[in-house]
Amino acid sequence: MGFKAEDRSIYDLLNDKMYSVPTNQRKYVWEQQNWEELFEDVKLVVESKTTNHFLGSIVLIKENIEDGIHHHFCIIDGQQRISTITVFLCAIGYLFVENGDLDLFEGLTKNLQVWDSRKKPFSIVSKNANREIDRLVSRLVDAVEIRKKDDVCFPLMSIHELASDASLSKKIEKCLSYFYAELKKSAIENPECLENYKNAILAMRYIDIVADSSEDAYTVFEILNARGQPLTDFELLRNYLLKNTSTEEKKDVIESLDEIENLLGTNTELFLKHYVMHKYGIKSSKTDRPYKILVKQEKANNTIKFLVDLMQKALYYNRIITYENCNEFEKKVFSFFKPRRQQQFRPIVLSLMHQRDLKSIDEKRYEDALRFLYEFFIYFNVIGEQTSNKIEDVVYTYAFKLENNFDDSILNDMKLSMSKRIPSSIDSFRTSIQNIRYSSKWKTYSGSKKAENVRAILEIIEKEAGFKGDFDTNKITIEHIAPDAESEDNSVIGNMILLESDLNERCKNKTISEKINIYKESKLNLPKEIDASSFNIQNRTEQIVKIVYKLINELQQ
Repeated sequence: MGFKAEDRSIYDLLNDKMYSVPTNQRKYVWEQQNWEELFEDVKLVVESKTTNHFLGSIVLIKENIEDGIHHHFCIIDGQQRISTITVFLCAIGYLFVENGDLDLFEGLTKNLQVWDSRKKPFSIVSKNANREIDRLVSRLVDAVEIRKKDDVCFPLMSIHELASDASLSKKIEKCLSYFYAELKKSAIENPECLENYKNAILAMRYIDIVADSSEDAYTVFEILNARGQPLTDFELLRNYLLKNTSTEEKKDVIESLDEIENLLGTNTELFLKHYVMHKYGIKSSKTDRPYKILVKQEKANNTIKFLVDLMQKALYYNRIITYENCNEFEKKVFSFFKPRRQQQFRPIVLSLMHQRDLKSIDEKRYEDALRFLYEFFIYFNVIGEQTSNKIEDVVYTYAFKLENNFDDSILNDMKLSMSKRIPSSIDSFRTSIQNIRYSSKWKTYSGSKKAENVRAILEIIEKEAGFKGDFDTNKITIEHIAPDAESEDNSVIGNMILLESDLNERCKNKTISEKINIYKESKLNLPKEIDASSFNIQNRTEQIVKIVYKLINELQQ
């Protein structure tokens, strides 16, 4: 592996050089916590509480570009630090000008700009590296030139106008505003501190690593990943794939990875975790991260073939989290899981979706499998009050088997294995079901989640009673048999049925005896079972307990 490592200062880094980044690099991601840490480190130097600040290693590749600029480098690791330091220096430069110290600003420009052989200036952080920072530097320098024109000191545009004119993203704008505000506070106490901050930044040390090739740079990049803000698994996977992809394939790889990231957004990391579970049957951990598993499993395989599969599963995952391109039943299941943070079944769902596309299972069997997961979750989590970690081993075992060795027996084994983990004590179920409540009047029992839990259980019981129709949420609602507002005790599930919306509306402000004839008009079964003369909330709750217990016993057989 060929590279050269030297101890240098930031002055060396930001002087007579221009930087770009490879196409696989992540965007600017540092947040206020990162800016605060950098500012405090520099502040310690300014206040003489420490002698210097070490910035870590920066990994570069020397580029040969014939454009009149002598030194071109591609940043492999260090983009976030270089970008942030440049914005920090812009804030200092702005305050120099705001205070009338134009000579100090002039001296700073050599650390913000580089000149070609025709004396034309360019931002050291090039358009390729960060278009917004390139624009910010240009706008700042142009604003100062306007101020100096004909030796007339025009007022400098405000920091917010500068950010707006530079067309910055909210993140870069906030970064600039943060450093400006902190420096402004320091300058009130000590007007000379701005130059001290500039000198402290430029004196910071770092290890300058210039690799001979992109392969060497990527290797060093991975070795140094433990430093500072760790890269995500997706970023490391992108780096690995581009490092090991031919020039002809790079464009397709970049487009595929960008599309996956656009599809999944903040769910990309969780997707990789679930992907390795469903594809390889391996549970990732802090030490055995999804990226490491993927590299190990796919090392000898075709990159494009792997990406095709990854893209297909990303499309499935997008349906799970957005419900787009889903049928009504999928939407019902996925929308029930999402607010309850039930993410654990996703590896199994990926496998089921794939087998459906492969025609290994038809639509009915696919929906039956989803219905099992939905009802299991209700029995296990909503009623049984069990935590998801108790079925973790079942999920990654059967997600893998369903994906790689599918047949009906594996699907049946999965159902049986999961069912046996549902608590089988009727007493525990009785307590749980008695605690399942919903009210539109009593705040303690209000909310969409409580309503959906009640609704899900009532749907299961209604199905058991023989109803074959759809439970359209726009047409079927929850009806409190005894008035909800009368007592908190009327919020228990034993006092509720599902009822068509129009019939429910007609039941308002009526006694149970008056409601019975309306209930008889329902196409659902449970409303017709209500008898005004014998209706008792406690007895009906116990009836629900026995029905659910019977269904679970049947499932466990």
